Amino acid sequence: MNSVQRRRCRGFTYIELLVVFVVLGILAGLAVPKIRSATSKADAARVVSDARSVDLAVQGYLTDQDSLPSSGGWGVTPPQLTTYLPTGMAFSYKNLDYRLVTQAKQATSYLEVRYANKDLIGMALQRFVGTDVTWTKTKTTFWFVH
Repeated sequence: MNSVQRRRCRGFTYIELLVVFVVLGILAGLAVPKIRSATSKADAARVVSDARSVDLAVQGYLTDQDSLPSSGGWGVTPPQLTTYLPTGMAFSYKNLDYRLVTQAKQATSYLEVRYANKDLIGMALQRFVGTDVTWTKTKTTFWFVH
């Protein structure tokens, strides 16, 4: 075996390993923002699902009791809605806080979702545009029609 053939059998050079690590680093750098974006969209979808669940709970309570449930504070599930909501639904998780507001005089209710300023979830929620949804930089409000 001559010296050229022996040299090829030794393995990778440092330059080849360095190139592999640089390529892997670039791929990881490209993947991280996509993962964060997907996570925030999933969280926004959960918020919309929770808002629909609260709307159905309020409608169920209104049908059964002929009145709106009382309002709850930030992160507090109104006790009257516990039997109407899915089990384990939290009114506060991650960096989100929910608050149900009911107004008996106008027969309206809405769910406010508060989040950090310029939060990715807030930006993802802004994509759910509708006449019954309003938002600011720190809060999204889902209005319920009765």
